[in-house]
Amino acid sequence: MKRRLFIMLFAIFFCSLKPIQADEVVLTVTGLDGTLDRSFTEEDIRAMPVETFTTFDPWEKKQRTYTGCRISDFLEVLDLAKPVNLIHVIARDEYNAKISELELQQYVYILSYEMDGKDYSQWGNSDKGPIAIMVKMEDVKYEDKVRVKNQMVLWVKEIVIY
Repeated sequence: MKRRLFIMLFAIFFCSLKPIQADEVVLTVTGLDGTLDRSFTEEDIRAMPVETFTTFDPWEKKQRTYTGCRISDFLEVLDLAKPVNLIHVIARDEYNAKISELELQQYVYILSYEMDGKDYSQWGNSDKGPIAIMVKMEDVKYEDKVRVKNQMVLWVKEIVIY
């Protein structure tokens, strides 16, 4: 009985999420002592240079192909006056992760909007998008794997730049 109730509540929650519209803001970028406040639609992010890679997804335990914009390219579009020391990524469910400037230089991080050739919207509201932070895990040093794995953020809504 409890299991059935849990499944019903879970289904109601995800069915009640309204789909993201093409012109709807999906990402807000703030920071640098209040001098930065920008909003992006999914279309804005898709208009940036494209990066696609196949990697082992440590959470799903299988190979996945992700497409999106490199975070380094995204930061260039912001045309920041100061160098980026750290980004703090926050998800719709309030999960968050911090990624240092060194990590952004060492590893391939993308603002992903597709998985295995399909928009996240085609996977349903319960899976990752519309924007997620994904990392090419094969390039990550062994000693960094656990930390970097935890920097994969689903349902990204905000990035704070320091």
